Amino acid sequence: MDQILRQYFLHVHPLLPILNEGDFWEMYYNKRTSEPSSMSLLVFQAMMFVSCNFVNWSPESTRSIGYKNTRGLRATFYRRAKLLFDFGTESSPVAIAQAALLLSYWTPPTRTELRSNTVWLSIAVENAKNADAPYYATLPACPRPVSIEERARVKNNNLLKRLWWCCVIRDRILPLGLRRGIQITRNHFDFERHQPLGLMDLDDEIHRSIVYSPDAKRELIQVLSHVLDLCVILTDVLLLVFPLDGAIDLSRGRAMPPIKEAHIRSNKKALVHWYTAAVATSATASDDDAEINWNKHESVILYTHLMFTYYHSARMALYNHELQHYLALVAENSPIDIHKLMETRDAIQNACSNITENIRGLSQRHLTRWLPISAVAYVAFPLALHVLNTHLSSSARQASSSGTLIEVMMTMHNQYDGVHWVAKLVRYLVELVQNDSRLSAGRKAASWAELLTFKPRTYLRLALAMDLSMSSGRIPDQQDFSARLEAKVMRTLAGSERASRIQDARSTSSPREKAATTDDLTLGADFFELDDKALESQDRQDSISTEDDTGATFAAGTEEAEQDAPHPCATEMDFDGLGSLAAEMDSFFDPGLGDLTVAGGNPTEDMSRDFGSDNEAAMLTA
Repeated sequence: MDQILRQYFLHVHPLLPILNEGDFWEMYYNKRTSEPSSMSLLVFQAMMFVSCNFVNWSPESTRSIGYKNTRGLRATFYRRAKLLFDFGTESSPVAIAQAALLLSYWTPPTRTELRSNTVWLSIAVENAKNADAPYYATLPACPRPVSIEERARVKNNNLLKRLWWCCVIRDRILPLGLRRGIQITRNHFDFERHQPLGLMDLDDEIHRSIVYSPDAKRELIQVLSHVLDLCVILTDVLLLVFPLDGAIDLSRGRAMPPIKEAHIRSNKKALVHWYTAAVATSATASDDDAEINWNKHESVILYTHLMFTYYHSARMALYNHELQHYLALVAENSPIDIHKLMETRDAIQNACSNITENIRGLSQRHLTRWLPISAVAYVAFPLALHVLNTHLSSSARQASSSGTLIEVMMTMHNQYDGVHWVAKLVRYLVELVQNDSRLSAGRKAASWAELLTFKPRTYLRLALAMDLSMSSGRIPDQQDFSARLEAKVMRTLAGSERASRIQDARSTSSPREKAATTDDLTLGADFFELDDKALESQDRQDSISTEDDTGATFAAGTEEAEQDAPHPCATEMDFDGLGSLAAEMDSFFDPGLGDLTVAGGNPTEDMSRDFGSDNEAAMLTA
């Protein structure tokens, strides 16, 4: 138990500080002398759920108690926390909100719980409001608390501020990755008047952490401060790109109105200003976020990379949104600034490249093992583009890029349910593009960037299908795709093949490199030759009937619109040559999990030393 809790403060707490770490350890080890304290069982179980997969379990351990791998154990902790919630064991809205924020990291082993993470986030936001967390700044302050009551009031104000800003963090990171509308807008909270969490709010933890040194703690607080500044900017970006009603805005074939152009420009400018400030003050970044000071604590490196991945994902979403409107201009035969179109394409390409390089940097340091589940959503679209490149080109560089992201997905599949669904989605979308009759007509694209330049309609199909699938949690079959997306694309982009006749456009792709060997492409091909029935069956076994215990009853007023089961398209579609790797994938995705014995487990050791250890590297390469 100690090991799981230490992993919580190592790998969850840095970017979601809902608790005061120093106060927690004093309570946990019963070191308090004057101020009584207690811990919500619901929050405690949620902490165990969200961090158990980060423990370096010994391979020999808990098969004897029925767990096949880490995902099964994680599902059990989730089920326990959810049962506590369902039975109403906790009455405090603060504790319910804290637990719900942690449970928003849940991804189901099967697609029967659509958008459960968003439901948990809704529960967290509503309970935070019930606790008056948005009004923390209006509560009476005690600059110099003396009495026990005054100290308790200060701690409560700090707790509410932590809770509210953690709700904001989850309400930005989750929708950005899953292409959904946000729940906390400027109508709910004045972001300009109230400063986010910062050093003054968290300095009480710096010398009371048992997992981080004071210097590492200060640097992590600085990373958190940058993430919060980015989250404030994402308030406007996400409202523009993913509207609250969930509609995909294609302006119905009309030119972009001036006010929307102004919003896009202002959001671009805000992101650039944030990036400039973050690079200038980041503890690890130099002139470029791809260049990292590797002498820093590995947690600081990990979360700095993750922070810049969020930034580049926001850029990609914003430029994809802008591209839709440029193609709408082409569709209605209006004059278009081709240089602006190429600038948009270059920006998308740059963002995709930077996401890949961030992940590659973490992979080289064996840090992908510690990524949160949300990272899967941020890797999905760059992975689809890189896999598409390997089909369009025989370049060794293309195979290397996709191989890096695939390795990360494999690592994360060992820990999280739902990763194979993303792999299935990527495979489906690549097949969708390859089967597009327009792809074989005219000039042959050697990369997705050339595809965007000369066949923008095909690229847009890919981007919008990814958005639709991630948002709904379903892979659309052809009928569903036609009904919900194809009509919009056809209407908006009618005549957009004009773009392929623009002779001034030039691809920014590098010259074709030497052809990759068959081995270079093996990983990319193998990962997407999944037998979906075999993997889904494995996931159901690992979850120990989680579906039965974690069904759709969350809370009154939160029932989902999606009552129908997701379409099992991947098991019904006939992909030539796909499906031969079931046995290999089953063996690779079965790391094994022991009982609660921890490798090297001295509970008093600084768990931060687990980073990049030889044992961990061995686990990653096993």
